Amino acid sequence: MRGFILDCTAVEAKPTGKAWYYNVSQSVASLATGIPGVFSAFLGIFIGSFLIKRFKMEPRHVSLLTAGAAIIGAAAYFIVIAFGCEQMNIIGIDDTPDRYNL
Repeated sequence: MRGFILDCTAVEAKPTGKAWYYNVSQSVASLATGIPGVFSAFLGIFIGSFLIKRFKMEPRHVSLLTAGAAIIGAAAYFIVIAFGCEQMNIIGIDDTPDRYNL
């Protein structure tokens, strides 16, 4: 599960990359790609509406809250990119130039 949370950004881009990387079917990879986004949207709407109602925010403050959330999200994404993932060498597979030496 660690791989689905913090993984190489190139693999996270599309479900096809996940299907290849995790050796799962395309439908499972699409499901794993879509559910976190829907859950995050639900959580953001719920927390945002709670904050707006609780603090009786004006439209200007709501826009600042939205911009702040976008900046924090972008910063978190760039931190994940900065960590990155290097390809791991697997003994018995990657120790020779032949990629098919199983």
